[in-house]
Amino acid sequence: MRRKIREILAAVGVWAAATASVNANEPEKAAPPERVVASSFGFDAADSTAFLQAAIDSGARTVVVDKQDAPWTVTPLTLRSDLELVLEEGVEIVAKVGAFLPKGDCLMRAANVENLTIRGEGAGATLRMRKPEYWEAPYEKSEWRHGISILSSKNVKIENLRIAETGGDGIYLGVATRGVPCRDVVIRRVDCVANNRQGISVISVDGLLIEDSVLRDTFGTAPQSGIDFEPNREDEQISNVVMRRVLSENNAGDGFLFYLGNLDSDGPETTVEIVDCRAVRNRGCGFYWSAKGGVNRALPGKTLVENCELLGNGRGILAINKTTACGPLVFRDVRLTTPSADAEAPNADEQTAPLFVIDKTPSPGAGITLRATADGTEPLGGVAFENVEIVDADAPENEKTRLFSIYDGSGDGCGAEEISGALRIVRGEKATETRLDDENFDRLFPELAFRRVAPFELDRLTAPTNETERALAAELADAWRSKAAEKDGKRSELRVRNGGVGWFYAESGADVSFAVRLRQVGRYSLTAPKAELIAPSGKTANLAGEASKDGVLTRFAVRVEESGWFRVAVDVGANAFRWEAESTPILTAARPALNLIGTTGEFWVYIPKNASDFGVRVSGDDAERVSATLFDPTGKQVWRSENIAGIATWTLPVDETTGRPTAPPRPGFWRVRFEKPTVGVLEDFHLTIQGVPALVR
Repeated sequence: MRRKIREILAAVGVWAAATASVNANEPEKAAPPERVVASSFGFDAADSTAFLQAAIDSGARTVVVDKQDAPWTVTPLTLRSDLELVLEEGVEIVAKVGAFLPKGDCLMRAANVENLTIRGEGAGATLRMRKPEYWEAPYEKSEWRHGISILSSKNVKIENLRIAETGGDGIYLGVATRGVPCRDVVIRRVDCVANNRQGISVISVDGLLIEDSVLRDTFGTAPQSGIDFEPNREDEQISNVVMRRVLSENNAGDGFLFYLGNLDSDGPETTVEIVDCRAVRNRGCGFYWSAKGGVNRALPGKTLVENCELLGNGRGILAINKTTACGPLVFRDVRLTTPSADAEAPNADEQTAPLFVIDKTPSPGAGITLRATADGTEPLGGVAFENVEIVDADAPENEKTRLFSIYDGSGDGCGAEEISGALRIVRGEKATETRLDDENFDRLFPELAFRRVAPFELDRLTAPTNETERALAAELADAWRSKAAEKDGKRSELRVRNGGVGWFYAESGADVSFAVRLRQVGRYSLTAPKAELIAPSGKTANLAGEASKDGVLTRFAVRVEESGWFRVAVDVGANAFRWEAESTPILTAARPALNLIGTTGEFWVYIPKNASDFGVRVSGDDAERVSATLFDPTGKQVWRSENIAGIATWTLPVDETTGRPTAPPRPGFWRVRFEKPTVGVLEDFHLTIQGVPALVR
């Protein structure tokens, strides 16, 4: 055995010696050069992709793209770590005609890299694509043919460049690896001009500085803004962002856009500072901030807008679902002019005429608006105005225009709190200052001073916990069955937009059928509706429907295996629908707020015998209005509101001492009637039922 081991060891020794000899004879691999010039690899005015990519792939720390008699024409380029890409003054890198057919192609792309710099020398250099070409066949429509795409990368600098006419964004900061944002990015002295979707899009970043840059003339695909901060998932973030001396001008969308609807309260803080910046003559808002309503949407962090000007934009400042539960939003030393005062909004480039004509008709949106959507669950607020001035034209019709408005479209009426500071409004030589404190709020916004009615949680019908709740569930089932059996003429159409939830009662073993009829809204494409059945036990099932040839009507049928109240959640995208051919009455939930469109006629709400409170809220807006009337079970009219442009609320009379209703609502079927307005048009509006089971038919 020992002899055998010695033989093995000897063989290993011979192999090791031979290997060492071979390795010793190999030539030593040359270190990459510190600096290369791109043209040393070649240049072809028709297509220099191979030469420029070879220079990038050489491993040199610095790659210089030198100026030639013609632009560097390329197909997509891939960047790497530890690279300084220097474009000599006047260099142009241009997208090749007929290339970039895949909709995700970008002029330059870097994914999961570190230590990357892209900069122009002297007066700068240009990256240019061919936006109009991408609008036509054979190109597939897209919004992603970016100029520079940086994904999940760290320590990146982009400086002294003009990025123009891309098929998507000038610069895109996104994600290649889930949960890994871009980190420590600097964008300085960049001119993003005439791009298709955004000047800059920021999807996920931790540490971003943008300085001395211009974002202008964006037009092509929504949102069409100067810069858009828009995470796609809840594990992305907008953290430690600073913008200084950034001009966002003449874009078809907003100047500074923050769409944070996909973030929730469990994520990192959203921290932003916008300092010494300007938004000028954008068709949308100068500053737009939006989060999603509902639970777990209290975004932590802080957003500061300081020493900025918002001049002549289509709308001024719009903040949607900025609630007291979110981190503060502070406007400090901000000057805002309305489109009607646009004389003070010059172009950055006096030789360039504005691409868009902005309506100068007085509008509340021209100033500052705080808005809650139907799914809001917290009061609007956590907003401070410190030395904020709004300048409007000195015209008689403008005097009636409210330049600071709060629109509480939340289903239960959450109201507004923690709004502080003061606004200085200048019209001609007349200046007024309004303090935003509790003392002034009832006077400024009487529509926010309504009595709040505790909501009835519909889950009490599906999972009753005591005899009282079981009796209530049975009472509703009996009442609606009887109502459906009445022959009271043609039924009004409840046209529900953006999907909704239908409720019905059925016994185990019953065959239930119904149909969903779609109605197209605008240019939104019609797609087959999705329907999910939720049983009383909470068990869910996706329902397969049978669609008509034109795709407008889809029939569903199911045999239920439980007894009780069922739900059907229907998703129709941005279009509208109505229920048809129900084998059992299907009722539509009006909490959260029910989005209706083009709906007129009379609809029923059942008030059970033990109800103690009741309220109705109907909301429209300045352009899309509705008139509403409420009748009790005897047919008596108890409330009417015409041409509803904001929030109209009716609740039971209350005792001033106790604050409670003087009498419970009369049990039975109440009617709510919707009619066309005499001012504005009948399109979208919202209905919320409070205090009782919010079921409407």
